[in-house]
Amino acid sequence: MNMCYTELLIDNVQIPDEEEFDDSITNIAERNEVHESESNDITLKDLLTNLALQIDSEKTSKFNINRRNIWDGARRAFLRKTYKATNGISVMFTDSSGNSEGAVDFGGPTREFLRLLMHYLQHSKLFEGPENRKTLSCDAQGMQNDEYYLAGQAMAFSLVHGGPAPNFVSPVLYQCLVSDAKHVHSSLGDVVDPETQDMLKEIENASSLENLQGLIQKHSTVLSIAGCFRPLKSLNDKRELLEDFINWYIVGRTVPSLVRLKEGLKTLGVLQAMEIHKHIFEEAFVWMEQEITTDTINGMFNIKFSPSGSNYRIQEEHIIGYWRDYLRDCEGK
Repeated sequence: MNMCYTELLIDNVQIPDEEEFDDSITNIAERNEVHESESNDITLKDLLTNLALQIDSEKTSKFNINRRNIWDGARRAFLRKTYKATNGISVMFTDSSGNSEGAVDFGGPTREFLRLLMHYLQHSKLFEGPENRKTLSCDAQGMQNDEYYLAGQAMAFSLVHGGPAPNFVSPVLYQCLVSDAKHVHSSLGDVVDPETQDMLKEIENASSLENLQGLIQKHSTVLSIAGCFRPLKSLNDKRELLEDFINWYIVGRTVPSLVRLKEGLKTLGVLQAMEIHKHIFEEAFVWMEQEITTDTINGMFNIKFSPSGSNYRIQEEHIIGYWRDYLRDCEGK
């Protein structure tokens, strides 16, 4: 069972190496365009495998990456005139002395690069909010440098080229990506800025019309920017005011960022696939707690047996049996 450890270090979503695209997988889709499947059994892996058929492994886009500045190297590569998303990837990491770690990429460097790239985006200024529920920010410099587009491109690129999924997106942001943002409704819990949260809670907890009107005057500047500054005639009017402000804060305020992010996600047809298969792609973008079971662990491994009938094969079959028994025993504790 000649399995390299790097084959196990892939977060969330994994596309097999080219030699593993056997007939049983490629029969799922024989063309690059993604269509609505009539089968209820289609999986995220099936859809990504279909999209990966566009990749021409005979052509290569080279990425020269410094681990200390992942985004800089990725941006330079994405903006290079010779770059094509449909090309295969060759990643070379450089140390502080500028020495490359190798000219040939057998998969490990690519997966490490894409993992680091998704980690960078998750913690970048382009997004804000809790670790695994990120919403879009309004970063002026990011807009000026078109980094939201590049972020969307990087997400699509990682998914199709076998990297980890960007599953740090909040549910409301995901709905904005796959649906018309005008029809996406947000809640107070989606607002991540502490000062804005405090303001909204103040308004929400107003106990009288006089108190409410005083709070509206107190926060008039922010409410005016959002287009929500208006006279209120009853205490019940605060509910509509809060809804309007929250929807502006989450959706309206970030429309320019959202538009460019979605444009980037069109790379390799990913956004089109997301819009068609909303629920399937949700697992790639929205983080969800999952119970680790024996089947989960088994699914992480792709067993490569020795030829049938060989002595090695007999030993390997025994080992696999013991391994699976061990997993069952662990699960039962």
